Amino acid sequence: MTRYGDYYQCAICGHIIGILKPGKPSLACCGQEMIRLEAKGAAEEGKEKHVPVIVPEGYNTTIKLGGIPHPMTEEHYFCFIEIVKKDGQRINAQLNPGDEPAAVFNVNVMDIDAVYAYCNIHGLWIKQTH
Repeated sequence: MTRYGDYYQCAICGHIIGILKPGKPSLACCGQEMIRLEAKGAAEEGKEKHVPVIVPEGYNTTIKLGGIPHPMTEEHYFCFIEIVKKDGQRINAQLNPGDEPAAVFNVNVMDIDAVYAYCNIHGLWIKQTH
């Protein structure tokens, strides 16, 4: 059974989907089963920093990608940042090569449960606030 909030990726075309409503036990794309992504955190982080950094700014929150700015080249970049609020609401920002490795959200830091971000080379990363 898929679970709310899980992310899946197609190994052929690279599509990534997030589950908003749980359903069937598996998902398919390009004729094969999609792979469930496991989010990595600080324990898995090596010399290149990927864990989202949460920066409160009044009623807004900036999410920066890595303690040192992450590359945002055609070959290596973050595709999205997604905030999960304590009430379950999800808000995301799409990123592209050349963008700043950060996004500002109109969300109070006290309302954030977790932040996810996806690097096209190193996968899915999480920063939990609790």
